[in-house]
Amino acid sequence: MDSRTAIRLGVAVIVLPASTLVLLAAGPLGWLVLLVGASLVVSGALGERDRLPSRRKHGYTDCPDCGTHNVTGRTICRDCGGGLA
Repeated sequence: MDSRTAIRLGVAVIVLPASTLVLLAAGPLGWLVLLVGASLVVSGALGERDRLPSRRKHGYTDCPDCGTHNVTGRTICRDCGGGLA
């Protein structure tokens, strides 16, 4: 786990309990909002949305070595210098 992921998870751990108190006061709809929001926060913290196919569709290629998003057409990663397929 890199430092950015750790920071994102830390923010998620802080934000979720605070928002839980507010949403639970809203009643049953609060539970639904809490569940959806929690799943989005955690998946965002883990970077799941960066792996969606839409990134390739809009001209980005992920480096197989470091995971950096590079513009499609590059042959060398802009961060680590590794080869892009």
